Amino acid sequence: MNENDSKQTTKKAIFSKKSIPYLLLLPAFLFYAVFWLLPVLSGVKEVFTDFDGNFTLLGNFKLMAQSDLIGPAIFNTATFAAVSVVLQYFLALLLAVLLSRKFKSSKLLMFISMIPMAITPTAVAILWKTGLVRDGWINTVLIGSTSPSCSWGRRDCPQSS
Repeated sequence: MNENDSKQTTKKAIFSKKSIPYLLLLPAFLFYAVFWLLPVLSGVKEVFTDFDGNFTLLGNFKLMAQSDLIGPAIFNTATFAAVSVVLQYFLALLLAVLLSRKFKSSKLLMFISMIPMAITPTAVAILWKTGLVRDGWINTVLIGSTSPSCSWGRRDCPQSS
C-alpha cells in the first residue's frame, strides 16, 4: 500500500454520476412542463368541457361542425400552411446555396442572416440587466407585493418571521 493512498480520503458524492445529467436537464424539463405541457393539458380539458364546465365528449366538435365558419376556417388554415411551408422551404434553400458560395458580399449576407440568432439572447440579457438594478422591474414588482412602510431590499427593514 502506498503512503499517498492511505492519506487520500474518499469523498462520498452527493449525486451519482448517472443522475447528474438528469439533474442538469431538470430545469429545462420544468420549464417545458410549466410553459408547454400545462397549456396543452388546459387546452385538452377545454375541448372536452362545455360553457358551464360540464364534461362533454363530442359536444364541442358537433358544435364546431355545425358552424358556418368551419369551411372557410379550414380552407384558410390549409392555404396558409401550404403557402408558408413552400415559401420557407425555397427561401431556406436559396439562402443555403447563397451562403455556401463565395462572392463579393457573402460575408455581409452571412452577417445579416445571423442577426436573428443574436436577437433572443440579447433581449434576455437586456431584460435581466434592467430587471436586476435597484429600480428595475423585478424590484418594482417586489416592492408592490410588500408593505408600503418598508422598501424591498433595504437592510433597515424588519425581517418577517
